[in-house]
This record gives sequence, structure tokens and C-alpha cells, in this order.
Amino acid sequence: MDLGIFKARRAHFVAWLAVPPLLILAVHIGANAYGRWVTRELDQRRSFWALMPEMQRQLGRGQKRVALYALREEAGADAIETVSARFNASARHHGLTIFSLGIEKADGAASPGSSILTATLKAEGSFLSLLKFLNEMQAEGLASLFSAQLGVVRFEPEAVYEAEFVFECHVIST
Repeated sequence: MDLGIFKARRAHFVAWLAVPPLLILAVHIGANAYGRWVTRELDQRRSFWALMPEMQRQLGRGQKRVALYALREEAGADAIETVSARFNASARHHGLTIFSLGIEKADGAASPGSSILTATLKAEGSFLSLLKFLNEMQAEGLASLFSAQLGVVRFEPEAVYEAEFVFECHVIST
């Protein structure tokens, strides 16, 4: 290499002295920024994976609750029989007299492996028993009340009400 180039032009001399440290500085700044980004991403992933066991426990609890309370088609029984049996058992438990129970498949699109049913129930009983029945059906997520009509049959000696309820039920096929 000829040293005369540096004496002839001052710009060449400054470039040979300034460019290498500037390149080193640029690479260092880029590598430092990339290192901070990777560290931040790694910390986020570690915090996510630290939460994973708790999320799995919560999912397990949710699945157990669904398994306990969801209306399920039993092997060999169809959805209408399952819903009818559940409504009859709950009404009997709360002391309601069922006059009619009509269940039909709804036109709404259900997710795969499940179906939507519309149940129309005409029953008679005390106001408290009607409320307990409604509470049980909705609290367990068995059915959503779509409409309700209530009328008084007699007041004495104990008030008796007749009711017509329309429910929407989601049944999971097993």
C-alpha cells in the first residue's frame, strides 16, 4: 500500500481513520438493539409460560363444570329426550305440575357436535317453585329463558300460578 495517497489527499486520510470506528460503532449499536429486543421477547415468553399451569388448571375447572352441568346427549338417546328428562326432573324436584312440554330443534346454526333446541313448557305451581325452577335451569347454564308468561290460577289457600316458558337449550353431543 502506498502511503503517498494519505499525503496527497487529506480526505483519504480522514476516511481511513474515521470509517473503521464508525462501522464498529454502527455494528455495536445494531447488535445491542437486537439483543434488547430478543431479551424482551424472551421475557414475554417466559412470563407467558409461567402463567400456563394456572391457565391449564382454570381450563380443567371449566371443563369439569361443563361436564357437570351441560345438557349432554347420552349414548342411544337423542337431544330431545335428554332435555325432556332434565326439565321433568327439575320440575318434579321443585313441585311443579307440567301440563305440556314441547321441544323442537331450532333453525339456528349450532356448532359442530351440538344442537340448539327450543322448549315450550306450560306448568303450574307456587311462585317460589316457579322461581326456583327458573333459577336452576339458568344458573347451571342448561337453558336460556327466551320468554315467560305468568297468570294466577287461584289465591287461596296458597297462591297458584300457571306459567308458560320458552327456553333455548344447547345440547352437546357425546
